[in-house]
Amino acid sequence: MDIRFSDQILPEIVADLLSHDETTYKKVLDTFFTEDATLSHPLLNVYGTHNIRKVFRVWATFNKHEPEIQTADDIVFDGITAVINIKQHICPRVLPFLHFVVPTITTLRFREESDGLYYIYRMEDNWTLEGLIQSVPLVNWCYEIIIRKLVVGKLVTGTGSLIDRAASYMK
Repeated sequence: MDIRFSDQILPEIVADLLSHDETTYKKVLDTFFTEDATLSHPLLNVYGTHNIRKVFRVWATFNKHEPEIQTADDIVFDGITAVINIKQHICPRVLPFLHFVVPTITTLRFREESDGLYYIYRMEDNWTLEGLIQSVPLVNWCYEIIIRKLVVGKLVTGTGSLIDRAASYMK
């Protein structure tokens, strides 16, 4: 394991990577990422740190709030892979009254390079459908009350009742 990514240093590196300040995240990309690193996101895939920087720039330009890591416990690192729980604050600058908090999981994958140091070669962002639904209040209410309880809940329990009745008649 590369000493540069100890449990004390990695949270600082991740915080800088998530910063909306271009100088700050550019330094992390230039220092800790391979040039051919990839970013995989639910909406896109990009190749190369220069393109990752462009994606970060667009995100910072259109989004008012930086992503947030609550505590160092939100980062799990085994020396090769880091898994980070992040709260994305979706708040468009043009519509600042809209603010959604979406839980995401970012995975950083490391590999050893010829200089003997480990660098990040892949960054993966994952947003769950449940997290997206829960972040929008009206959509969440419709999903929880109408879809899950009324439609799917009654459908599954009704199907279970039919199976029970059919099984009792078969005996």
